[in-house]
Amino acid sequence: MESAVMISGLAVLMTAATSDIRFRRIPNRLSIVLAAIGIVRIGLTWGGSGADGALALDALFDMLAALALFLGGALLFAMGLFGGGDVKLLAATAVWLGRSAVPGMLVATAIAGGAIALVMLAWIAIARQRGRSPAHTSVPYGAAIALGGTLAAVGIV
Repeated sequence: MESAVMISGLAVLMTAATSDIRFRRIPNRLSIVLAAIGIVRIGLTWGGSGADGALALDALFDMLAALALFLGGALLFAMGLFGGGDVKLLAATAVWLGRSAVPGMLVATAIAGGAIALVMLAWIAIARQRGRSPAHTSVPYGAAIALGGTLAAVGIV
């Protein structure tokens, strides 16, 4: 992945994670920008050599992988298990990374999401023991997506 594409994508993911942690909201513009960076990545893979059939097919499969994640996420959203911003960020991350990195990203995201959920449960329990009501009780899954995407982008998963 080109350095500018990598750094730009990582910056968007970190911004999305920060927003989700602070406000439990991921602005649509962040997912749009990340998907656009992914489209630039796809364009750079072609290297100006023209619309080679194999490269066009690769691009199509990358987009289909992102669409599959979006549709699966939309189902989870409809069931009340996932936030809309999380669905869009997950699909945009798939466009940015490309389909070959998606399985690792999903595994890392799931592990990070579970860890964040455990921390949230502990946080809520401690707050309630002290007679306080926690400001947020939902899991900021955008942070897990950002971590999973980061680990996949740098090749750790």
